[in-house]
Amino acid sequence: WKARDNKETFNPGAMIRFEKGSRFLIRNLKVQNTPGVNITLSNSNGASNGTVHDVTIYNPSSETKTEQPSHNTDGISIWGHHMNIYNCNISTGDDNVVCDDNAQYIHVWNCDFGTGHGASIGSYTKNIKHVWFDNITMNGTTAGIRMKTGINSVGTLRGGGEEDWKFTNFTMTKVKNPFSIDCFYDKNYNSDPAVDKANARALDSTTPTYTNILLQNVKTTDVCDGNAIFLIGRPESHIKNVTLDNVQISAKKGIDIRFVDNLVFKNNSKITVSSGSIWLKKFDSTWTDECDATSTGSTVTDTKGPFTLNSKTLTDKTAGSFSNGFAISNEKGKTYDAGSGTNYIKYSANQYTIIIPDGIKIVKMDIEGKDNYTDADAYLGEINGTSYDASTYVFPKDKSLKKYTVEFDSPVEHTLTFTPKVKQCILQFTLYTETSTGIQPIAAIAKVNNNNIYDLSGRMVKLNAKAEDLQGLKKGIYIYNNKKYVAK
Repeated sequence: WKARDNKETFNPGAMIRFEKGSRFLIRNLKVQNTPGVNITLSNSNGASNGTVHDVTIYNPSSETKTEQPSHNTDGISIWGHHMNIYNCNISTGDDNVVCDDNAQYIHVWNCDFGTGHGASIGSYTKNIKHVWFDNITMNGTTAGIRMKTGINSVGTLRGGGEEDWKFTNFTMTKVKNPFSIDCFYDKNYNSDPAVDKANARALDSTTPTYTNILLQNVKTTDVCDGNAIFLIGRPESHIKNVTLDNVQISAKKGIDIRFVDNLVFKNNSKITVSSGSIWLKKFDSTWTDECDATSTGSTVTDTKGPFTLNSKTLTDKTAGSFSNGFAISNEKGKTYDAGSGTNYIKYSANQYTIIIPDGIKIVKMDIEGKDNYTDADAYLGEINGTSYDASTYVFPKDKSLKKYTVEFDSPVEHTLTFTPKVKQCILQFTLYTETSTGIQPIAAIAKVNNNNIYDLSGRMVKLNAKAEDLQGLKKGIYIYNNKKYVAK
């Protein structure tokens, strides 16, 4: 393990490995302090029909401060079909039990997990099907239920054909990350998911197809340090059909989901966070909450608005909470301070998420503010999942005040993202519902130095337009060559 810390090259192998054969049994023994994986079941689907029970596995945690950390010391690694594992006690430096390629018809039950990375799937996930972890107790485990897949050295993905996984009757204590699915396990995803969506890979046989995942009767006994839920699918192949049935999770951070279809909360499920907002991000995803699992329980008396988000309504500059029930979060833990001599709040160059209280639908947003530096123009490069160039929502380096209005094609609920670019700008947001919009004065329009046609929200309608193109527009007001035109 120390050699690995020193980046020496070697192949530790597994302590016990069944490469081929079937109907084998491992029981009543202890495995400890292994150079690599403790027990490996199968190689390239060569072994099947194995049973492991009443086995104790111990290796130091990979995060330990009191011992030499161990690395890649998976407890039991499964690469074949029809495997049963029960009555085991596993503390280690990597996955406690992990299913990799071709793990099918796997049953793991009545096990205690100490340190380690939890009940895991992947990162090699090709043809993993029909997996059931049941009656698992965790204490001090870095990850609880953990699924992951990444990219091989040759540039292909490590998945394809993943489906039907169940995790039932889990109790978690001192577990940092209770539930995660990461289809960008190589960490090559962008803080702005819109960038990943624009660069989606072509589908092939190695693309992960995570579908039909059930968590049932899962609970944490304390407050987890990480995210309550962290689900990152791929833009070309969403995670699909994830059901949380009677799942209670308490965590310091909220829910972050991207590229997820049909996440369902049901049957007394409840997600709580100790600070900030429950929903941190919900990008290109759908979810259904049948039991108010993600409701904060707080009452918003004013559901009509308008709602102003500035330093006057800010109640907690660390959590990004506002007196009107809204909140703003960001992945880098930035605080929310007022710009000098203004009511505007400082925002640097990373993505922020406005958390919208339950029952409120936003149809329009005013953005008012200015650049906080004179080095270069600042601008908003993304709003609610749509990317914009540097000429649309721009805040010039001369620090002149600008105001823009964004109208949404359909009402926005739960979360609304925005991404400042360049160094830093100071902004105030005013959010309108259908009942609060009324007739508003026309806001300043982003100056454009080209022949594009824009609508009043700053959205480009036609690229490199000619004057005659104005005749074919729908009724409304447009900006062309920095002049206003009315289409009748």
